[in-house]
Amino acid sequence: MMQKAKKEHNMKNRILGLTVIAAVFNAQATLVSFDEAGYTAGALDEQGAAGGSTWNANGNTVDPTDGGSVILATGTDQWKYGIFRENLRADSGNNDFTVSQTISWTENAPTGNNDAFSLIINDTLNGSSAIRAYLNRLGTDNYKLGIKSDLDVDLGSATFSDTLFGLDDIGDTTSDSITFSLNLVAGASSNDWSYTVSLYNETTDSVIGSISDTGITTSEDLFTATSLYGGFSSSRAESVHGLTDRVITSFEVIAVPEPATMGMVSAVGIGLLFVRRRFMM
Repeated sequence: MMQKAKKEHNMKNRILGLTVIAAVFNAQATLVSFDEAGYTAGALDEQGAAGGSTWNANGNTVDPTDGGSVILATGTDQWKYGIFRENLRADSGNNDFTVSQTISWTENAPTGNNDAFSLIINDTLNGSSAIRAYLNRLGTDNYKLGIKSDLDVDLGSATFSDTLFGLDDIGDTTSDSITFSLNLVAGASSNDWSYTVSLYNETTDSVIGSISDTGITTSEDLFTATSLYGGFSSSRAESVHGLTDRVITSFEVIAVPEPATMGMVSAVGIGLLFVRRRFMM
């Protein structure tokens, strides 16, 4: 009961935080909770709050019970995407984009490697040729946070101990609730983007870490696209990384007309920390 109450409390704070950001920065901000009206047990594809086509997906399933979640592809299935249909460039002036998800998982094998979670920003409603932030399991004791451009170029990465995720290899193989976010800011050209990818532990209310860089290059198509979408991917199969029970409990997208003075700096996660601390009850 305490875990569920904390989840509901965190959700209220996230909604409040997004409301503040939307008001202050004239932002486009949407929080998806998977237990809201219209989401039913079964495939994510074409589900929405009003039974419409909120998502374009080729896998992953909704579990509307216990606060609601999306269960990522299981077994041998991999690279199953879910793209939120809201156009982040509905306002042509939008240049600062954030996509975020709150996740948890279980280590079902003592070791594993490769991608386990991915966040996507793309100019099409699929997971191909996208900007992709990823969280890898790295051996026995570590996780790797990284990002690739839509040209499939590695842009940066960092490694973090599994203890920061609430894992200790023996006594506790289930992670804490983790917010994983990708912020992307367009510059003056296709080789002048900036990014921040961050991890935040919701359970312990603490920053895990982040990576960031400026002057990165994307395709010209992505830079000039009149439509951009945020989403996620199930990444590699369970047998590769040894993680099971991978779930997403909430999903957010934010778009800002101009890069904010303070920067969105991964607005849901590290950058939203000031909102959480100011408005926590």
